[in-house]
Amino acid sequence: MEKTKGWLVALLCALGIAVSVLTYGPALSYSARGINDFRGIYPGARLVGSSRLYDPQAVLAIQIETTGRPARELPYSRLPYFALLISPLGHLPYLTAYWIWQGLCLAAAIAFALLWEAPGRKAVVLATCGSVPLFGALAIAQDIPLLLATIAVSTYLGRRNRWFLAGVVLALCAAKIHLFLLIPVLIFGRRMWRFGAGLLTGGGVLFALSFLGGGAHWVRAYLTYLTRPMANPNADEMPNLHGIVGDLAWNMRMELILAAAVALLVWFAVRNSRFEYAFAATMTGCLLVSHHAYMADCALLMPGLLTIAAQADDKWLRWFAVFLLTPICYVIMFTDSGVWITRAAIVILLIALVWAARRYRVEAATAPAAPAS
Repeated sequence: MEKTKGWLVALLCALGIAVSVLTYGPALSYSARGINDFRGIYPGARLVGSSRLYDPQAVLAIQIETTGRPARELPYSRLPYFALLISPLGHLPYLTAYWIWQGLCLAAAIAFALLWEAPGRKAVVLATCGSVPLFGALAIAQDIPLLLATIAVSTYLGRRNRWFLAGVVLALCAAKIHLFLLIPVLIFGRRMWRFGAGLLTGGGVLFALSFLGGGAHWVRAYLTYLTRPMANPNADEMPNLHGIVGDLAWNMRMELILAAAVALLVWFAVRNSRFEYAFAATMTGCLLVSHHAYMADCALLMPGLLTIAAQADDKWLRWFAVFLLTPICYVIMFTDSGVWITRAAIVILLIALVWAARRYRVEAATAPAAPAS
């Protein structure tokens, strides 16, 4: 890929962006006016420091005041520390704050493309431009690009053996903690103790800051918010286990059973394969067990997929990773039953990574012992 001419890469990048633009079509007119998920983020910047951060009526009042388009399905949903970090936006008019937010997210997407190393700069830039989930995250003003940039910085530090600092940085992903629930499996399975210590340190600081952002009783208010139906709408659109079992009887119990099975599969992959397989399996498992995820959140698969596309020993697995990086797997989610194809592809990816780990385990068990020196 690095030998590909620059003009061809630029053309393919433009084509990838064009596919996303055509996919979202007229809906982008709402993005231009800030009528998207930013309506659930901006109130956090306005209500920070109060006890009403998770009060639906307070959020609705701000939405009506600023956009005239209230959205009960878009309450403020992040931890209070996040509201504290973005609090300067609350002092600005809505549209001014919105475009600053979008600028930060676009800069974060560019930072990810520049910082992520495998399988090479051109390939990463092409995958970034061609990512329908990432484009969707920008279109609806989600903070997924910020999480991708955080992952890239953390990985950059880890590769330079600064694991404690890498953990501190990754703690910022607590903004969407439900998308990183299996990170402890990676830490314990790979015995990444310095990374884990950094993660706990960073998480402890953010937890303390949350009392400044949400008041003394923010934990109870946040847990109350999580139990409301509005916290998890449109399960039929989700590419995770919650979406898979949504229409089944005893769906919550079934989801918990499947989540435990996914955690065990990730543990096996983490313990028995190279780090790139372990990382990709962990991020895939995180998406599956997230309980709350949509197409835009699939962008978090990109780091693992790029690594697998570059370093997998099996050619078919490399090409499958490439397939999951292309728009095909996500454009079909806009069709009636296309989400099931995406769900199946994500499950197959995890099984493939576990199968690769199993093969490495067998090879390690049957390899001849190294001669004594």
